[in-house]
Amino acid sequence: MGNTNETYDGETVDGRKNGIGKLIVAHGWEKVEIVGIFKDDFLKKGKKIYPNDQFEEGEFENNFLKKGKRIFSNGKIEKGEFEDNLIKKGKVIFTDGQILEGEFENNLLKKGKVIFPTGQIHEGEFEDYYLKKGKKICSYRIEEGEFEYCNLKKGKVIFLPCGQIHDGEFEDNSLKKGRKIFENGQIQEGQFEDELIKKGKVIFPSGQIQEGEFENNLLKKGKVIFQNGSVKNIGFENNEIIIIHSKKSEETLCTICLEREKTMVFGCGHYCVCEKCGPILDKCPLCRRKGKCFKIYS
Repeated sequence: MGNTNETYDGETVDGRKNGIGKLIVAHGWEKVEIVGIFKDDFLKKGKKIYPNDQFEEGEFENNFLKKGKRIFSNGKIEKGEFEDNLIKKGKVIFTDGQILEGEFENNLLKKGKVIFPTGQIHEGEFEDYYLKKGKKICSYRIEEGEFEYCNLKKGKVIFLPCGQIHDGEFEDNSLKKGRKIFENGQIQEGQFEDELIKKGKVIFPSGQIQEGEFENNLLKKGKVIFQNGSVKNIGFENNEIIIIHSKKSEETLCTICLEREKTMVFGCGHYCVCEKCGPILDKCPLCRRKGKCFKIYS
């Protein structure tokens, strides 16, 4: 190893560096230039310039940067408070525009926020650089809750600009169990698969409630509670609705749409469909007998 040589030009007290001065430390062919205010041979405030164009500027303790900024040769910038020569609290700016701001441990962000070049923001508590708990904000959605490797595991997603909300437990960024609130006021609660409700409850803006098992967002088996309080337990067979049971002795709603009043009767005698659904059917939905239906006038 080569020898280290020091050249100092500045104020001294009792043979020690005290006051304004300039120190050049040469180790082999490398030189470090230290300029500023010294106290008892140590830089207290000023600048250290390294041979690779990296420099540190601010307040120092035992010749290590304590508060200020450090600019690396690749353009990376660290600003804030330092401990054991590592940033402790402040801001790190990368050459690609990414910004880390907050509290650091071993040069990794522990609490604060990350601003990406795309404009996306991660804010909260971090572990091994990844967001652990907090909030993710981008142009089309806001995620808030608990994360694993930056993927939401439990919490809430607000979609922008429509305002749709997904709230619950997530897997691979998709809601698995919880609740969806849509812009039109519809609410879905339960278990989801491929972003579609699989089992649970759907509350419509009209007040109708569907509860049970779903397929492609359509009730497959379960019950329907209508605005008038009537309840039907229903199922499907060959894509046709089957009434399993009705809690109301005199049902007045159409068997097909379950919303409009019955107004039409089939040749078999079943009075079971409304004026809109009846004409498109070629057989009775109850007994499956072929034939047209006719409107009943009261």
